[in-house]
Amino acid sequence: MPIQEILVGLPELETLIQGLEQKYGFSTTAFYTERESCLDQMEEDDIFRWDMYVSQRRELRRVNDEVKNDYLSTLKFQNSEGKSPTPEDQVLLAA
Repeated sequence: MPIQEILVGLPELETLIQGLEQKYGFSTTAFYTERESCLDQMEEDDIFRWDMYVSQRRELRRVNDEVKNDYLSTLKFQNSEGKSPTPEDQVLLAA
């Protein structure tokens, strides 16, 4: 049987992780901090899926942050030391 590749984004991964949290009644944090007691209650396939979803979410967040930081580093910000507001502008700003 060929392996099926499914591409998901962060919102879909969050939904899949929340589904597992609801199915088993514990959080992802508990899944990792109290692993032994959690694994006893879980199906083997779900253990694999949960680990995979969390790993994918971590990697997507890392790539997302990297892309955002690269984009922000290319922006040129206006110099805020430009002209000061005129007296008329100051009156309008105060209103």
